[in-house]
Parts: sequence; C-alpha cells; structure tokens
Amino acid sequence: FLLYQLKNGDFKEGDKFYSEAELKKRFDVSSATVIKAINELVSKGLLVRQQGRELLYHVLVVANL
Repeated sequence: FLLYQLKNGDFKEGDKFYSEAELKKRFDVSSATVIKAINELVSKGLLVRQQGRELLYHVLVVANL
C-alpha cells in the first residue's frame, strides 16, 4: 500500500511521510512490522530518515518507481 501511494503520486519529493505511530494506528500492526516496512523503503532509496525531536521520514525519490 505504501509503495502504491508513492507510485500513485500521493507524495512528492521532500514531502513528510507517515510517522511510525501513524502507520501503527492506521494499519493496526506492531512496531516491528512498521519498522521493517519503513526500513525496506529506506533501503530502496525511496525514503530518508531525519532525526530531530522525533524521527521523521521524507520522500526521497518518486520518479522511476
């Protein structure tokens, strides 16, 4: 679903992505599941982590999905 949203253009490069808490609540899944999904998107170069007051994810690349 998340990859579909990235491909569908729901997010643009630089947009703030869902937080881990938002994903847990939205899909009713464990933290481990959310972290695994996020890590996969990060490893594919689609998201980037930004550490600050909270851990944020931003869309890195949308083109060529």
